[in-house]
Amino acid sequence: MKNLFTTSLFLLLFLSSFGQNGQLPNGGFENWTDQTLYDYPTDWNNSNIDNFQGVATVFQSTDAQDGTHSCELSAELAGQDTTFGYVMHGYVGSMGPSSGIAYNINFDEMQYHYKCDLAAGDTLFVIATRFIAGVPVTTEVVEAAVGTTSSWTAGTVTFPSGAQDELFIGFVLGNPFGTSTPSPGSWARLDNVSMHNAGIAVTNVPDPSFENWSSSTSENPDDWYTLNPLLSDFSAENALKTTDANTGMYAIEMTTIQPFSGGDTIQSFLSNGVINLFASNPFQAVPYDANPTDLTGAYKYAPTASDQAFLQLAFYSNGSVIGFETQTFTATSTYQTFNLPITILGTPDSMSLIAYSGDNPGSVLHLDDLSFTGGNVGLDEFSSMNIDIYPNPATTSLMIKADGNYGYSIVNLSGKVVMSESNLNGAIELDISVLPSGAYFVNISNEHKTESHKLIIE
Repeated sequence: MKNLFTTSLFLLLFLSSFGQNGQLPNGGFENWTDQTLYDYPTDWNNSNIDNFQGVATVFQSTDAQDGTHSCELSAELAGQDTTFGYVMHGYVGSMGPSSGIAYNINFDEMQYHYKCDLAAGDTLFVIATRFIAGVPVTTEVVEAAVGTTSSWTAGTVTFPSGAQDELFIGFVLGNPFGTSTPSPGSWARLDNVSMHNAGIAVTNVPDPSFENWSSSTSENPDDWYTLNPLLSDFSAENALKTTDANTGMYAIEMTTIQPFSGGDTIQSFLSNGVINLFASNPFQAVPYDANPTDLTGAYKYAPTASDQAFLQLAFYSNGSVIGFETQTFTATSTYQTFNLPITILGTPDSMSLIAYSGDNPGSVLHLDDLSFTGGNVGLDEFSSMNIDIYPNPATTSLMIKADGNYGYSIVNLSGKVVMSESNLNGAIELDISVLPSGAYFVNISNEHKTESHKLIIE
């Protein structure tokens, strides 16, 4: 099920403010943060781990019918595609359920509790497969919820009697054997699953009330973007913090990998803007209005065979390229400094910096001390906007306060702007009750800069 590299990819956004007056923030890679990508129910296999495309589809909720937590399944946009949530006991292969958990108890009914807000045509399904000696003998796909239910409601699914030594059982937002996908924004919460036989409760499945949760994390350099969030569940992160630095404590180590035998080669990318692999240009530019004359830095490179790595720098004005430079990196076992002259025809409004580790598995690029110099870089620092965003976590309302004239946008983890407004002053209060629970980014902008802050809506 881990088909990450046979489908389109979308990188989880880790937005942060760009540098002050043209300088590269964290160009020495001294600052790293262990980012939480998503939570997942520890005892259930689920779509967050199996099919993470940069956006979570399974969420821990404190709105519970039993105990302190429930599990929310949702449909979310991942670029132009829709990805949807599921939880299951057992595993799925190319032809459907391939194995289950050890379970030899007779049952003819499953009870559960749910809330939902499902668009017309969307359905929460239960799927159950009985196995004997590893062979599937029956499979049942049953509707579990449709429409909108705002209070906890008891649901019941009946099954034909039968024997098994393994049981696959799961919930999926959408028909697991259909071709259509649910609408983005549809969701259903689940809690208090119980198994019954002839009206009597029998031995339950593990963690039936979704009380046990874990987190998936990924360490990334502050103010930079890599493929680490998509690779972390495979223990294959390929842009790492290293103490093998030119100066300071740390540098970044970028390695081209082939994590699965016979599988795809995965290059290591570093970008100062969001990486959106669904876009025609996957490396998004960041706001920028300075005119540096040089980019300096330090590198060392251990290529496989005759591989090469490179750094690419582009400046834009109204979407047109007004400056483009490339620095090539070849083999060197010790750090070498470089100076890349920059020519910009006019004043940019945005720029992108991309580094790439090469095509051959095993090629390793170290980068450190990246810095713009010359021109008007670093002459003055933009004053702080003195931003306050509270409460955080929030539930139904959010206060934003900033100095001067500003605008805001709230962006979900699939990169969609869900709320925005411009020409604001002072404090404002937003009604966010219509937004689903989860992680967002609030971007605050004035004429000089953009700052981004993570927001949790519960």
